[in-house]
Amino acid sequence: MFKAKKINELKSVVNIPEEALAFLKEATKDTPNGKYYFGETCYVNVMDCTTKSVKFDENGNAIMEAHDKYIDAQFIIDGEEKILFGSRENMPVYKEYNPEKDVLFYSVTPYDEVTYKTGETIVLPPEDAHQPGCCVAEPKTIKKAVVKIKA
Repeated sequence: MFKAKKINELKSVVNIPEEALAFLKEATKDTPNGKYYFGETCYVNVMDCTTKSVKFDENGNAIMEAHDKYIDAQFIIDGEEKILFGSRENMPVYKEYNPEKDVLFYSVTPYDEVTYKTGETIVLPPEDAHQPGCCVAEPKTIKKAVVKIKA
């Protein structure tokens, strides 16, 4: 996991197309929700969402997602959220891999967490599992962009 306080720092961590970087720099809370494609290796999913409490399984372990084909760069356009994360190595699988959605789920304790806010980005490579969208204190509506870059 890499936390960037400024959007320009993304270029030093992932191979993000210049057009996608420019799009993120111009994004505001009024940017329409939806998927924006930048070549064959990158797309940005802009969304309004409400942060939520951490999701746990029946044994009290956090449920985290991971991706094999894409690097996630989660960018907060407006608001703040907490994200849980950890290395996938030795994590027990909670739900098997879905190749069409490029997602599988793990059930894990312990984990790390970080809070990020407007203008900041969290980069999660395929080796990291994560649970985004967690509330910092109480649920709030935020605007974010999830950048998907082919690994």
